[in-house]
Amino acid sequence: MAITVRENKFILETKNTICILLRNDKYLEQLYYGAMVPDCDLEHLENRQILNFAPYDPALGLKYIYGARLYLYSGANTGDFRTPSFDMTDGKGFSGCRFRYKAYEILPALPSDYALPRVRGERETLKIVLTDPEKRVDAELYFQTVEDCDVIVRFTRIVNRSGERIVLRKAASLQTDFENGKFDVISFAGAPGDEMRNLRRRIVQGKTEISSLFGVTGHSSNPFFLLCSPKSTEDFGECYAFNLLYSGNFKAEIDCDCHNNVRVVTGINDATFSWTLEDGECFDTPQAVSLFTEEGIGGVSRRMHALCREHIIAPKYAGKRPIVANTWESFAFTVNEEKVKAFAREAKRIGADTVVLDDGWFRNDDAENLGDWELITDRFPSGLGALIDAVKQEGMEFGIWFEPEMVSRKSKLFKAHPEWVLNNGDVGSESRNQYVLNMSDPDVIEYLYGVIAGYLSKYDIRYIKWDMNRYLSEVGSMTALRQGEVWHRYTLGVYRLLDRLTSDFDVMIEGCAGGGGRFDPGMLYYEPMIWLSDNTDPYCRTEMQFAASLAYPPCSFSYHFSKGEGTTGRHSEPFFRWLVSDFACYGYELDLSRLSEEELRACRMFTKKRRKAEKYINEGDFYRLDVDREYYYACLQVLRDKSAALFTFLQVNAQIRYESVVVRLKGLDPQSRYRIGANNQVYFGRTLEKAGLKISDLLCPHFKTKDPLRIAVEGGKSGSGISFEIERVDD
Repeated sequence: MAITVRENKFILETKNTICILLRNDKYLEQLYYGAMVPDCDLEHLENRQILNFAPYDPALGLKYIYGARLYLYSGANTGDFRTPSFDMTDGKGFSGCRFRYKAYEILPALPSDYALPRVRGERETLKIVLTDPEKRVDAELYFQTVEDCDVIVRFTRIVNRSGERIVLRKAASLQTDFENGKFDVISFAGAPGDEMRNLRRRIVQGKTEISSLFGVTGHSSNPFFLLCSPKSTEDFGECYAFNLLYSGNFKAEIDCDCHNNVRVVTGINDATFSWTLEDGECFDTPQAVSLFTEEGIGGVSRRMHALCREHIIAPKYAGKRPIVANTWESFAFTVNEEKVKAFAREAKRIGADTVVLDDGWFRNDDAENLGDWELITDRFPSGLGALIDAVKQEGMEFGIWFEPEMVSRKSKLFKAHPEWVLNNGDVGSESRNQYVLNMSDPDVIEYLYGVIAGYLSKYDIRYIKWDMNRYLSEVGSMTALRQGEVWHRYTLGVYRLLDRLTSDFDVMIEGCAGGGGRFDPGMLYYEPMIWLSDNTDPYCRTEMQFAASLAYPPCSFSYHFSKGEGTTGRHSEPFFRWLVSDFACYGYELDLSRLSEEELRACRMFTKKRRKAEKYINEGDFYRLDVDREYYYACLQVLRDKSAALFTFLQVNAQIRYESVVVRLKGLDPQSRYRIGANNQVYFGRTLEKAGLKISDLLCPHFKTKDPLRIAVEGGKSGSGISFEIERVDD
């Protein structure tokens, strides 16, 4: 069984890992978390060290120093000076809480009233109740295991039994303590248009924080991070990884004390959090996930990818991603009925299956009408239904763009309901000519559901691009009594709206927040793919997508074949743009009417190749291959049964004196023989792993040889590459 209880121990097992929790006297501690071991009686690992200036339990004496123990959930102001998971103020103004073990229960599934995004699947759940008997506040810790991914899932429910009102100041989702931890931390950093850069730092004495105060997870931060041994590489080394199923302000804290004890705490950012609980009420934190692997950073990625694909993204989207043609880069605000019809005809010629009508269908510029969502009849005289019928007659589905969370000052909605805008007692600020609707207000959610559901009910719309083009500021509510709750209630409102729409209608939603400003597991629960960045320059996107693959599967990245010049100002050949786009959820975002017949033929070929590669992107195990990642990037996407794989090599710049490189493959069955699609040669999987393949013509791509063994890049010196299948052959 994945969860067992033996006397005073709670044991959580996955395929390759084990976590042992110990009920020690009246406290709950973590005894061991790591690689699978056959023994559970590991009390010799308890930290009984006597620390200087350290408070201890007076009933137990010096043998129980608070600051030395490995806790699962710690309250503030208790003599444990490390970062706490929880803080509160009671009716007398006292702060903090000391949790002791109270009881446990094994449940068949999560509580039925848990309403946040969650790791999917009904599975056995361990509930451990901790309590502060004096303050009569409980922390119910819920644990699940996802055995095939080596993942432990956690969340905390705070219950007020005090007989009076309390105010939560902090309520984290997960705490994990390590004794004598020596780690590097790898996380995401970046900026709008420069998202998902990998940042690796050494953990030293003090506090390391990864957080967001934008109201969303943000372009410059992400709730995913991992702790690894300093010598860990892509393929080797012990790694602990963490993520949070949450899309609002979050905070991950890594606290290393003077004894090199490391505490990890992750959850809602307490800087913008306050929550009042009346007697008998409870509060649920978002789910957090953790995993351990000895297979290095790549091992973390493959487990996190499987978790997202198979246990977070809705099953109805499994293996299902449309190839869209989006109107924005073609027409922007000049879009009209005839242009869309012509666009649809061209989209059909290149093999797309969904036309998405982006911004401009309800307004003339970005300063008006946001929030009204009324079709401009002058541009679409036949109406939306006739336009959808015309698109469907071409054999394609129809999608449409919304930015539901925003409103323009120049709109009927703003004039009718100024109280629906986030407001902190002042006029507030505009960003991109828009304000933020107060998604914590049920009336706002009801209005937005009515508008969007009205379109989905009346018209055959199967695809929505859901945009969000500014951060939250002046966060307050004219209708709320407790302003400290608005930040979190905003996120809950977004979830409620998405949940209703995806439950009531057969619609796929592509997420976007000015690019990758809200790319997290909480959104993936409702949106199977998210626009990773507004930067579509393939030179930039190559690095961003490989970096994002640290935590998220390529099938969740939305990226389209776009124009030939991007933010770098460097020209890119069509083949290179396709090759980078093929890494993710594929589509087209350029004016198809301006393409030559030769370019249209190329796009048809790209679409055909993408459809053939779809199984690898949507289902394959992802291996980043060992190249320098400055000049070259390479990966292998291997089907789970190891019967076939897709090899991709990208050259973003020419490296002087390097005409060829050897790339060693990973993830294939070493005892099976594989045919290389580029030259029809057959090798054992172990040969490809140890000896590798030589990729040539890095400096002279125009030079062609008749050597049948040669595997050569296509395109120019910069912005070139090759992609081909590798298939197992029967003996």
